[in-house]
Amino acid sequence: MTKEEALELLKQNLKTDNLFTHSLAVGAIMKELAIHLNKDEQKWEITGLLHDLDYEETKDDPANHALKTVEMLGDKVDQDVKDAILAHNEKKALEKDIEIALYAADQLSGLIVASVLVRPSKDIAELSVKSLKKKVQRQCFC
Repeated sequence: MTKEEALELLKQNLKTDNLFTHSLAVGAIMKELAIHLNKDEQKWEITGLLHDLDYEETKDDPANHALKTVEMLGDKVDQDVKDAILAHNEKKALEKDIEIALYAADQLSGLIVASVLVRPSKDIAELSVKSLKKKVQRQCFC
């Protein structure tokens, strides 16, 4: 599957701007992680983009979240992508790098958005890595 095909699936299935933006953010985080870890950046980005593909359909039925996405994707993506999508919603154990990365990227995206929204300007460009690290340390009690 190409990035363009993944984006088209998102447009067809996600009508909420915030959820669409979240998917783009997780895709971007996954791509950067893949580059850093010397992994397949297209595969990882697509995994991040598609991880919540079924969310609007399953938001009132969380037991089926991720399962429906895997069903929707069928043979359009390989098993690693499907496994990561399942693992991000705890439908399987976190085992492979791509699964762990997606689980973390999904959570990190939320932390970044929350950190931006509490800033007076609400501008992500003004959020430094140093500031974000401080927030993580406070959350983890590290």
